[in-house]
Amino acid sequence: MYLPHAPAQRILYLLRGVGDNEYSWEIQGHVSALAEHLAQSDGMPLSLIVMPFGFVTQENKLQRRFPDRAEFDDYMLPLVGRLERLYESKGKLTAGSATAPSPALDG
Repeated sequence: MYLPHAPAQRILYLLRGVGDNEYSWEIQGHVSALAEHLAQSDGMPLSLIVMPFGFVTQENKLQRRFPDRAEFDDYMLPLVGRLERLYESKGKLTAGSATAPSPALDG
């Protein structure tokens, strides 16, 4: 998760592909530096950036068993709800999904 230096108005959820891990957006994409640059140049509103891990459990990760859509939604819906309440989000954005969008991230 990337927390900006000032209060964020939106939450950006970045999903990743099968070959990446929980650090890929930062290590390969330099997402925190990019977000800071975009916020300073008014290219993007300050956003809390969430990069959820695609495996629902540690066991799934060790077995490289990716969750089906229902499992992923069961994992994401409560996470999205908690974050939106905690940070009083005014909207959500998604990017990077290699699969069909999750209902948890619609809207």
